[in-house]
Amino acid sequence: MEGKSTKLTTWIGLGVLCVAIVVVAQVARNTDNHTKENLPLNQIKTNTMNNETKQEDTIFPRGDKAPNAVFTGDVYVNMLIPDTDGVYNTQAYNVEFEPGARTFWHSHPGGQLLLVTEGVGYYQEEGKPARRLTKGDVVEIPINVKHWHGAAPDSHFTHIGMSTRVDTGPAEWLGEVTDEEYNAI
Repeated sequence: MEGKSTKLTTWIGLGVLCVAIVVVAQVARNTDNHTKENLPLNQIKTNTMNNETKQEDTIFPRGDKAPNAVFTGDVYVNMLIPDTDGVYNTQAYNVEFEPGARTFWHSHPGGQLLLVTEGVGYYQEEGKPARRLTKGDVVEIPINVKHWHGAAPDSHFTHIGMSTRVDTGPAEWLGEVTDEEYNAI
């Protein structure tokens, strides 16, 4: 009976997590009505590219700078749900890409979900055309599909990522998306 109870608890927890992520994405969709005057102070950031104050509809604080070993350009990751104890078997993270920044080619043994909350970006599976992404888009990435995602050359891009079935292992990083590949989109 304990195995069935644990599985049920895991499914309920994953369901609650998914509902929370959908609610966050819906909030992001509805932030277009904000003006500079009515935004909370924590939603105004400084653009480090040109030191001008820039306003963003941020949901989560900017995370830590991601390693250049698996990203091109400036990328920041805020682990929202690290799931180190394996309760949900899912990790959730907010990822901010500066213009032109992108992941390396990679795959996830448990699959991945992307919920776009800001900006313009791209998602591309190996051998397929790139898909343009904007606020409110959702990407369902199947198990072990080689892909990359990141910002358009002239736009910041933010998404909530969810790695599912993390007990199957971490992402496999498969090499840089070359400038030639990126510029061909």
